[in-house]
Amino acid sequence: MKKQMKLLFTILFSCTITSVCAQLQQGQLMNIKFSTTKPIQKGDSVTIVVEWDPQYISTIIFENVYTPTKEEVNKRKFTLVVKPQKTTTYQITRIYTEWKPNTLPHTIKVLDENGVEIKEDKTEQKEVTTNKEIPTPNKHSNNSSKNKKKNKKKMP
Repeated sequence: MKKQMKLLFTILFSCTITSVCAQLQQGQLMNIKFSTTKPIQKGDSVTIVVEWDPQYISTIIFENVYTPTKEEVNKRKFTLVVKPQKTTTYQITRIYTEWKPNTLPHTIKVLDENGVEIKEDKTEQKEVTTNKEIPTPNKHSNNSSKNKKKNKKKMP
């Protein structure tokens, strides 16, 4: 009886794994449709339709851009319109029901009126990350504490 149960469990487990793998290959766990995959002109927008199978995915999030509402999560579908001003890579995170989240990038290229790609300026990125306010110590308070330490050391 134990051997039959083990065999049955193995068969069911194998069928489940095979089904999930087949769905992953066919893209049925989630479906993200972009209105265009070609580069767009500056000022144009891209419509994104996102659908997923709630048995395997609980939600899909566009990091720092859009998180679906509870209603959209219940419907397991939402539509998003983006209007990037320069080439932008969106981080799309799938939150699985039983596995660790997975993030995949999707880049939308933006072209100027001459057909030249508008890229994000790397110095602009550096400025944003380095322009954090760093608290500067009060010179008087630091000197006085240093003097106190020096004085303490000099005292017998």
